[in-house]
Amino acid sequence: MRDDKAGFAKGLQSGGLGYRLVPTSMSWREQLQPGQLLVLDQIWENRNVSLCFHRYLLKFYLTDNQGNVRFSETDSAFDPTSWVKGETHPITSVFHLPGTLPTGEYDVRIALVDEQGQPRVKLGIEGPDAQWRYRLGTLRIIAPGP
Repeated sequence: MRDDKAGFAKGLQSGGLGYRLVPTSMSWREQLQPGQLLVLDQIWENRNVSLCFHRYLLKFYLTDNQGNVRFSETDSAFDPTSWVKGETHPITSVFHLPGTLPTGEYDVRIALVDEQGQPRVKLGIEGPDAQWRYRLGTLRIIAPGP
């Protein structure tokens, strides 16, 4: 590091050493009813040169306007350990909204979490909160129709 400070600094940037997991596309229905399935379509990339050797899981959150978690669920099938630079990875996650979820507008957040469900990875996107959960947009929960 002392002999090649510029090379070391470059290795820490995007495209450098380690892994840098980036969701490049996320989409879901803008409104759902309590008890329905939420389908989250995603495209991910690893923008750096190393594999992610630890299997982090994708956790989905709905938070209220005070930042309180009103719903969360983990996609246990999510596995970024084989992702290499230069490839895209389309992923579909399905989350089961509880029938008791109150109507209203919620922030949609995601995190990559460890086995205990704790966020552990800084993603290559804007918008993390203090717990490394990333805000993607909103979802409106509406009352069931007749």
